[in-house]
Amino acid sequence: MKLAPETWILVSDGQKYLVLENKGDQDIISLQTVAHGEADPSDLSADGLERPGRFKAFADRRGAGEITNIHDIAEQRFVADLATKLDDWAQKGRYSALVIIADKTTIGVLRSRLTDHVKERLIAEIGRDIVHQTTPEIEAFIEKA
Repeated sequence: MKLAPETWILVSDGQKYLVLENKGDQDIISLQTVAHGEADPSDLSADGLERPGRFKAFADRRGAGEITNIHDIAEQRFVADLATKLDDWAQKGRYSALVIIADKTTIGVLRSRLTDHVKERLIAEIGRDIVHQTTPEIEAFIEKA
């Protein structure tokens, strides 16, 4: 994939994100970190660790609700916060082109939360989890994409 200079690349997995900028040209990608972050472990509070709720199913029987998956909730909050950051950066004119590389679940949640400011700058989405790779490995991945 050819990237114009100053294109931003968001790499995320729902618990960690990395924003890189192409400081090279279209032929030679040179990525530099713009921003990064990780989910706060304190978001996994004890709220969701309780046993499932009970309800009266019939006059003489009780049923149990599903257990809350706090990890999924924390990931959705993290991705929603990330979408807000992308929107803030877009409105401030910090980037004009964006590529998102993330696992398919994160892309799905992120896509539903992106504003028009971000969508008009989005040039590609790639469904792959590479957030834990080094910058040279990410550069090589993008060149092959």
